[in-house]
Amino acid sequence: MCVLYAGIQEKLGILNGGLVYAVYDYTAQQPDELTFKCGDAMTVLRRGDECEREWWWGQLHSPPAPHSPTHGYLPRNLLGLYPRVKNPVLSHDAGRTSAPDDHLTDTGGLAAVAAS
Repeated sequence: MCVLYAGIQEKLGILNGGLVYAVYDYTAQQPDELTFKCGDAMTVLRRGDECEREWWWGQLHSPPAPHSPTHGYLPRNLLGLYPRVKNPVLSHDAGRTSAPDDHLTDTGGLAAVAAS
């Protein structure tokens, strides 16, 4: 399964014309970073290089927060090939006690593969 995970990581930001989705919320820490919410679509315009592999340059497709840029750096570890979606079975189970994000399913395939 680690080989599958590595293959997905290598293609992230290339497949689908560079279209990726946020799998977690992120608040920009610097003026050249993008703030985004879980599920926001982005296009990777430039992947990292040999010196910097963890941050990519991209464009946010969702309306940005006021006074926020639409182009900026993205932390690649918060991106996936598909958005996280609500699991209707878990989100409607009233008698279940869960963590805040327990009703979300990682459809990016990265977390599920890494856990196996």
